[in-house]
Amino acid sequence: GLVGSEMCIRDSAEVIKVEWPQNMDMLRQNRFTVPEGVEPGPNSTGQFADTNANKRGITCNIVDPEGRDLFLRLVELADFVIDTAPPGMMDQLSLGYANLSAVNPAIVHSSITPFGQSGPYANWRGSDLIGAAMGGQMYLNGDPQREPLRPTVSQAYAQASLQATVGMMIAHFH
Repeated sequence: GLVGSEMCIRDSAEVIKVEWPQNMDMLRQNRFTVPEGVEPGPNSTGQFADTNANKRGITCNIVDPEGRDLFLRLVELADFVIDTAPPGMMDQLSLGYANLSAVNPAIVHSSITPFGQSGPYANWRGSDLIGAAMGGQMYLNGDPQREPLRPTVSQAYAQASLQATVGMMIAHFH
């Protein structure tokens, strides 16, 4: 439990990963991490399995009216929605926060993009490496007499996800 008698935390969560058919998770493509003895396939890479352990998954074309309706039915039952669509795309599809909260007023929505929803870099593409470089994480790695070094694993993505999760939990408890 947490502080206070009125707070209650579920000991588990059901997570549903919604993927667009035309934009599948890039971790599915990392064939270098397929464990020995496992048949290579879209769900068999080590990174994909690690990142998505215990999640349910669905492919849903939210551009299509039928897929959009399915997505909104999932939102009705959800506590949280995390999107990684380019800035403004969810609003263009009538799936931004205003639309989601009309379906589920208690929904907590977070959008994770490389450079936010607005500002001079908002429409720039990014990667974990760019996030580590621009966020200063590479500067902290290695020897001060050498150039900055990339972290060994995708730390910028992990940190963005962690910070979004903390913010969403605060919003949920509020």
